[in-house]
Amino acid sequence: MTLEVRTLSSFVDPGGAMLGFLVPLFSDRRSNAPLVQIIGEGGTIRGFEPYEVPDAPSLRAPHVAVRDGDHAVHAFAFGPNDIFVVTGPEGLEELTRRIDDPVLLERPMLAVELAAFLRRDDLLLERAVEVHRRLRQTSRPAADTWRDLSVLTTAIRRWLVAARHPASRRLASSIVATARDGVIEISGLPRTLEPARVEELKGGMAKLLDDFAALYPHPAGGWDVILTPAPVRRGLAPDAAVLVMAQEAVSHDWRPALDLQVLWKNGPEFARAVEDTRAPLFVAYQGGDPEQMRRARGDWTVRDMHGLAIGSSTSAARAAVERQPWRTTHVVAPGIRAGGAGRDRGILAALELAIAAELDRVRADLSWPVEAAVLLRAQGTGPDARSDGWAALYDRSWSMGLAPWRSLCLMPFGEDPAIATGVDWAAHALLEAERAIRGPAVDRVMATSRATAAMLVDLRPRTPDDVFRHRSAIVQLLERQHWSAADIDQVGRDMAIRITGDCGDLDVRFAEPIGRAAREVHYSGDGFTDLRRLKGLVVTCGATPASTLAQLRTSSELAVDARDLIGMDPRTTTPLSVVGHQLRRMVMGLHSPSRTRFLALVVRQAYEYGRVHATEAPALAQALDDPELGSRMHLTVRTTYRTEGATVAQMRLVDQAKGRTSRFDPSGTFRMIVTPDEVILEDRPPR
Repeated sequence: MTLEVRTLSSFVDPGGAMLGFLVPLFSDRRSNAPLVQIIGEGGTIRGFEPYEVPDAPSLRAPHVAVRDGDHAVHAFAFGPNDIFVVTGPEGLEELTRRIDDPVLLERPMLAVELAAFLRRDDLLLERAVEVHRRLRQTSRPAADTWRDLSVLTTAIRRWLVAARHPASRRLASSIVATARDGVIEISGLPRTLEPARVEELKGGMAKLLDDFAALYPHPAGGWDVILTPAPVRRGLAPDAAVLVMAQEAVSHDWRPALDLQVLWKNGPEFARAVEDTRAPLFVAYQGGDPEQMRRARGDWTVRDMHGLAIGSSTSAARAAVERQPWRTTHVVAPGIRAGGAGRDRGILAALELAIAAELDRVRADLSWPVEAAVLLRAQGTGPDARSDGWAALYDRSWSMGLAPWRSLCLMPFGEDPAIATGVDWAAHALLEAERAIRGPAVDRVMATSRATAAMLVDLRPRTPDDVFRHRSAIVQLLERQHWSAADIDQVGRDMAIRITGDCGDLDVRFAEPIGRAAREVHYSGDGFTDLRRLKGLVVTCGATPASTLAQLRTSSELAVDARDLIGMDPRTTTPLSVVGHQLRRMVMGLHSPSRTRFLALVVRQAYEYGRVHATEAPALAQALDDPELGSRMHLTVRTTYRTEGATVAQMRLVDQAKGRTSRFDPSGTFRMIVTPDEVILEDRPPR
């Protein structure tokens, strides 16, 4: 049998910073859906599966054809124009020689990640020592936790896998190693362990401690290695028992990170889970059919059951706000094709995170008198992905008609959200996240999730008082980024406030999105709009390309979301640079008339002020005035990245009448640079 050939089609940059590992995407002849490789032992490809991240921004990739069994493809970005692709052992050797690249010398944590991938402990150690030294300047406990989890635990797990004994390999998936006061504790072990495995584990740890002596200096009396079994569950109860009533919405191929007893039938087995175990009980049901939950509860009065209401849209969750005699977490999987594998995967991930959040909330005795909440998740992008994620959640909950601060944020275990200068400063500024859910269950689930931020939001509709609080939260977000805000007394009124930066003043006012369902904008014959002379910003938390264009026509103001305000530096920000921020949200896989018209508006700035230096500038200029721009012809943004004071985007003019062209074809591709003062259009640099 001939193995099917897959072709490397593009890369995805998960962090948005063009630094570090990229995700290779593949295509085949059977489907347009992108695929990711499944890597087996020995670093070879053992299969492919769909990549279910809608509208993921992609980067150009060289032509590489692979089959199952071939060496896996890897890509590491040293910068926007420096992507190193590995297709075999020779590439790994060459990548090793770049471990001292200046980019990595400035970012030792990224170098640690690369050294771990290369399995070069000698290279990893030197860089890990530097990371640990820098982290200890801020927090010694945080530095030691990073060292133990990222270096020692990873190393002992890898050592066990290499041992190839089945029992050793099983240990590798559960153990955690920590160092405190001369003691190395290896936890998460089974209660019964063969003596041979005990000696093997202690011997392996002793060798690793010798190898990592620079990171783990030997105490005077030597290291004492102790083994700690996992805690015994009373009655051998799992983390939780879940009865799935909405069987058509949940895939039977569920492999959760938590230890869940998943029951697919409301019968004797569920009765035994209720009567004979102490495991918390959850019921997954269709949000539009609460009778499923009522039937599951039946006549049981001795046990509480937490509802997991599955809805395909946010409107389904909002429709179930009325009080019910059970606590409910509504789970939605937005933006994923209904009925597809990606939708299943998104719902399963959300269900498990909802269960983990409730388990850790109860474990921490964290009171929250909310009967119905919705779980929202976001994958932040850009140089500050965590803050971008929190801002995206704020925008989404506000656009749903909810009050974002009536929420519980899901935070990494051990981090203190009250430390406003930490990595979650945006959650503190926008959500006042003084109370958060933190615990081992949330940590285990989030570790396997693409989400960078998640929270439970009270589903009760917001009140007029919340409007004032919303405006205050946005002002606080700006002040946290060192903007000076005047007219603060106007925050409670429907009037603009003025913020001051080094480049001048900006008026900021607040409004609902102008036509939240604004129509797509096709060719309209609009004249030139000078984006450098906009009157100000309108915070809507629901800005789409269509609504942004409508706002510009109505008031000459730029509609923005909280996401657009993250990273808004008062030293360099002007209305035009905020437009540059918004280009991140224009990176989409599908064509859109409104997105094309918005990009055309930005491109016209370069033509108006003579800042066009592109070979195909005449063809682009002709397209800007073509009535079919937005229908037959489209402008698309493939990638964006931030530099000091500017946004750089790779843009392309697509003419559908010419048929599908190769993404490697440089014709019609431009580099657009948006600075605080101007827009520059250039040829895309050669690769």
